[in-house]
This record gives sequence, structure tokens and C-alpha cells, in this order.
Amino acid sequence: HQELADELSASKIQYRRLTCAAISVDPYSNVSRPKGKKLEGVEWAQSDQLDSSPVLGVRPMGGTDTIAQVHPKKLCEQMWSAICKNVPKANIVKGAVAGAVHSQENGELLGAKLSDGTIVNGDALLFSCGPWSADFVT
Repeated sequence: HQELADELSASKIQYRRLTCAAISVDPYSNVSRPKGKKLEGVEWAQSDQLDSSPVLGVRPMGGTDTIAQVHPKKLCEQMWSAICKNVPKANIVKGAVAGAVHSQENGELLGAKLSDGTIVNGDALLFSCGPWSADFVT
């Protein structure tokens, strides 16, 4: 990931290395959780009372040599900019992919069908949900 940050300009994508840990939290603890739609479903391990800590255990997941974070929108914008420099006729199509389109004759990939019925022709299909993966599963 460092090579990509160097190529796209780390500051433009807000690239930063960090450490990460998995925290096991007592599901029956009486911990007050931050409010707000953006934080729904996020587990919190904060307690004002040390003797009633809801943390059951902590396991390191990685350090600055293996983990980094970027601003997702800025990363996408910089990647698109780099693509346009290398592929002048590239274009972006915004929409929700409903499925792949294959030739009935030989099964060859022809492109993707969007939820509005539009067919986008192509010889490759990149499936990438990112933070919207939960929408794909449901």
C-alpha cells in the first residue's frame, strides 16, 4: 500500500499508518454508547469506572508496518485521475450493477447490466463493494 500512496500522493488521499487492535467487549455491560446514525452498530469499549470495564480482552491486529488508512473518496478520486492520464478514452458510469452480461453462444463476458437496465459493455468486470458490502449481502 505504500507504493500506491507514493504514486497517488499520500497527502492527497490522507494516507496514514496506524496500529489496530481487536477488542472483545462484554455484551451484557452497561456502557453508554455514543449517539448518532453514523455510529449505529459500532461497538464501544469505554467506561468511566475502571472496576466495571466492559473490555474482556485485547488482541493486536497489526502495526504501522502492516496497517494504513486512507480517505475513501479521496482515494477513488486520485485513482480515477491516474486512470484518465493513462487511458484517455476512459469514462465513468455511475449506477448499481445488477449482474454480469454473458454471451448466450459461448458464455464470454460482454459487460454489466445496471439496475436501471442499462448495459455497459466491457471485457472485464471489477466487483468492488467497499463500505457498501452489507447492501450486497442483504
